[in-house]
Parts: sequence; structure tokens; C-alpha cells
Amino acid sequence: MRDGDSLGGTIMDTGLHLREALIAAGVVGTWYWQVANGGVILDRGSAELLTGDPALAGKVLDLNTSFACLHPDDRERVFARVDEHERRGGPNVMEYRVRSPEGRVRVLLDRGRVIEDADGTRAGYGVLLDITDRLPTGIDALSDVADRCLGLRDVLLQHGTTRMQLLIDLLLFEIGREIAHHGADPEGARLQ
Repeated sequence: MRDGDSLGGTIMDTGLHLREALIAAGVVGTWYWQVANGGVILDRGSAELLTGDPALAGKVLDLNTSFACLHPDDRERVFARVDEHERRGGPNVMEYRVRSPEGRVRVLLDRGRVIEDADGTRAGYGVLLDITDRLPTGIDALSDVADRCLGLRDVLLQHGTTRMQLLIDLLLFEIGREIAHHGADPEGARLQ
């Protein structure tokens, strides 16, 4: 093999292979977060999914604009996670739904990290993966109920009674058992 060659050809070809591999893995976009001023810069894929406008790619956006297409049921939970991530830094993984201007719902896995430079400046970098097609069809309803219950649990931890908190935890436990029980047969999982 000559210098500059790879298994598939030249280094330039390797870049093309990498791009195709990322697409095959579900990577649909990247983001950069200027933590100090809250500015977010999205690539074209992220801008299209998160804002509904690919023309916003490369522009500095505020958090609200950068999450314009965030599913309303996920909004409070995601913004709470972003606030937490801003405080603690380090790696962060979260799953949420976005709704396109046409109404199409997609499920994204958002993986990123906030790092601190030597001068103390903090910045976040991350990728978005589209995992919509990876969700088992029969478990979708239970997963959606679990997501809603987790949001409700957060509210109850702040404002609910101990009994309410216990009841939501028991419900989440039972939903988790049902999902786990039917994990081998996702079509069998259903609300009864």
C-alpha cells in the first residue's frame, strides 16, 4: 500500500467513506455551543431538524431559536437538562423528539460534551443521531408514556406529596417491567 492510500483508496476517498459511515450510523447533524453567551451554531442537518430552517446553518442562534422544532412535550425536560449540562459540564446524552414544520416527528439522540479551555472559556460540541427508525414499533406507546411520566415525576418531586411521588415511581417501575418483558417481542408490548 502506498502512503496516502487506505483500504478503499486515497485519503480523499477515506473522507467520503467517513461521511457515508456517519450517515449510515444515523448522524444527521452537529452543533457547537458558546456556553458563556448561550450562542448555538448548527450545521445544515441540525438546523433543518432543530429549527425547521436549514438556512440558519452557521449562524449564531439563541437556545430558543435553536430548539424551535423541539416537541412541546419534551421542551421542559430538555431545557432542564441543558441548564444542568451548562452547570456541570462534561459529557451529556439525551433523547428527544422534534416536529418538522410539516408535522413529521423524529426522535433524536443528542450526544455532546462541554469542555473548558485553558483560559476558562467553556464550549460544547456534539452530534445528533436520528434514531426514529430504531424504536421498536410495539414499545413506542409505552416509551411515550414513560417519557411523559418522567416529566410528571420531575414536577411531582418539586410540588407533589410523598404519596404522589411513590405512585409515579411505581407506575414507572411497572412500565419499565412491561417494556423489559416484551423487549424480545416488541409487537407484544401494549397498554392494557
